[in-house]
Amino acid sequence: SPLKALNNDIEKNLKEPLEEMRKLSPKLDIRVGVRTGDTTAYERSKMAKKPPHILITTPESLAIMLSAEKAREHLRSVQWLIIDEIHALAENKRGTHLSLSAERLQALSPGLTRVGLSATIAPLEDVAGFLVGFEDEKPRPCKIANVQFLKEMDLQVMSPVSDLIESSHEVMHHSMYALIDQLIQQHQTTLIFTNTRAGTERVVHHLKDKFPKNYSENIGAHHGSLSKDLRFNIEERLRKGELKVVVSSTSLELGIDIGYIDLVILLGSPKSVARALQRIGRSGHQLHALTKGRLVVLDRDDLVECAVLLKSAIEKKIDRIHIPRNALDVLAQQIFGIAVAEQTQIEAPLSRAEKEGFQ
Repeated sequence: SPLKALNNDIEKNLKEPLEEMRKLSPKLDIRVGVRTGDTTAYERSKMAKKPPHILITTPESLAIMLSAEKAREHLRSVQWLIIDEIHALAENKRGTHLSLSAERLQALSPGLTRVGLSATIAPLEDVAGFLVGFEDEKPRPCKIANVQFLKEMDLQVMSPVSDLIESSHEVMHHSMYALIDQLIQQHQTTLIFTNTRAGTERVVHHLKDKFPKNYSENIGAHHGSLSKDLRFNIEERLRKGELKVVVSSTSLELGIDIGYIDLVILLGSPKSVARALQRIGRSGHQLHALTKGRLVVLDRDDLVECAVLLKSAIEKKIDRIHIPRNALDVLAQQIFGIAVAEQTQIEAPLSRAEKEGFQ
């Protein structure tokens, strides 16, 4: 869901300038398309007949296209592969899956250039190696552009009660929502992150229930279990400034344009410095605007963890990523996709994979 939201945002931000270019010259008719799990069969059929110049997709959809004959023919002319928010993929098997798809795409289009983008990832050398892969068992050459645009940050860890040990559940529950409401009312637009989809719905319900005068149509929930139309509606209303507060699990944590947000609240520990910075970075998107985040702790463990995370975030000490290795299940899935797509020598599917990553 975070990648789907990002895909839709990229499409929107591309279409507007491209439409202006088209008005200047009809020859500049650059088409943009999105293919994800939300894409209908009709839209996929239209795309196959008249492929876009810029295709925005997910790792899973790319793998499917690489195994489809018509799509493979279109992919032979790809010149650029851009992986936005690469940190969201590099540390899990979706990233492993994508790296093998990138090798298959490179085989179809040998002149392909790869670009990776991220604001919160380290170490850059490891991520660069993940991005470009190997050629003849040697790392491909890669240029790293480390552009540090340091914004001013206002970060605090907050507790709803003065005593996290002795306070009862009822007192903690009431105090937490009172604190959240107070923070929301002090700001123009607030984005709240929980760590679960159920938690997202629960926070929206309790805010409406406890403060009916403050929240009715000006609050929304956003997570992967919602329909495509509902998610789009929340994103669009957020951009237009129609919502006072939106509560999300993880689906809005990537770098999408969701309008002006002047406060991000994290309920509980986000479990990593990179994720904390990524979420808090949704606020203050205007030039010179303040990035403002509040980490609301719910117990002693949260307090200690969030205090350490905040200190590391202020010092820009981002967690080191750990790229998965020996993901034989992913390799087997890709080999199956290659076999479905075309006849090939049994050694060929393995020839472009980094050997050390699967031993």
